[in-house]
Parts: sequence; structure tokens; C-alpha cells
Amino acid sequence: TASIGIGIYPEDGDDVESLLKKTSVALQNAKETGRNCYRFYTDSMNALSFQRLSMETSLRKALEREEFALYYQPKIALDDGHIAGAEALIRWNHPDIGLVSPVDFVPIAESTGLIMPMTDWVIAEACRQLSIWSMNGFELKSVAINITPASLLDKNINEHIFKHLRSAGFEVSRLDLEITESVLMEDVDVVLP
Repeated sequence: TASIGIGIYPEDGDDVESLLKKTSVALQNAKETGRNCYRFYTDSMNALSFQRLSMETSLRKALEREEFALYYQPKIALDDGHIAGAEALIRWNHPDIGLVSPVDFVPIAESTGLIMPMTDWVIAEACRQLSIWSMNGFELKSVAINITPASLLDKNINEHIFKHLRSAGFEVSRLDLEITESVLMEDVDVVLP
């Protein structure tokens, strides 16, 4: 399969350098819109490319600036209505634009290699919160976190998970890993045995 970016001379550039930049933007757009396709350069792609670059730059600083937060969605037991667990949902509180949806920043984190530091932070923070709840007498059976395809492919993912569970003094059964739907859609060969 191939992804192709196309620029037209002289409309998109009258020298090699500007034409290559614009075809590169078109290529990036082809890759982001599903791969195995071609895209002609348009001016709107340049704006999207700039927006993505800006988001990537901010994302690189977000962990050290502590801009991420976990929100916990309760899991209710149907038999008696008690809170049996929770799902940890990451949110990014961007200093300029406010809350950013994971739909907007997780793909960038995956493509730039930032997903593992984020996943590591999510696991540590979820375990820390479980500890706080336990110390205050609020016992949850488990907390669930979403794992992306890129996180699953990291050879050290188990080490990261066990390190945080040991640190918090929790058994493995207290942490549920939920594979994001994109892993099922992205690569069927990885999912099927």
C-alpha cells in the first residue's frame, strides 16, 4: 500500500523547496486520513498541519507542566446498584484552549512516541487515587484504564504496570486494561491469533 502527497507546479510552488514542503503536507494528510490513498495539496491542509504542530509542541510540555487530569466514571453493579469500580479517563487541560478531548490529542501522542509517558502517568495516577480512596475507607474493586495500540506494542508495558501496582500495594486484579476500539479497527492481524 502507499500514501501519496501531490503538489502541482507552479500553483503549489515555483521552486523545489516550496513544492516539496507542500507535497509533504499533502502526504501527511493522506496518512492521517486512512493511508493507502493520495491527496492533492490544499491551503487548508497547511492550516491543519500548523495546528497539529502547535498541538504536538504543547503536548510535549503537558506532562511536565502537569496539565493532565484523570476523571473517574463509576462502574455500577447492576445487581445491587453499588459502585463496583471506575474507569479512569484522561483529559488535557490546555492552558490556552481549555479541556482537550482525547480524540484530538491521543493520535498525536501515538504518532510522536509520547503515548508511553502518558500511559505511564495514567497508570501511576490511577493507582495513587485508588490508594487515597482505600485510605479513606472507599474501596473499589478495580479501576480501568484505556490502553492504545501503541502502548500495547511497547515491550516494557508490563514492567510499567507492575511497577505502579507494587508501589501502590495493589494486586493485579485491581487494574483493568481496556483496549481502545482503534486497535480492533487498525490492524486485524495483530488482534486475531
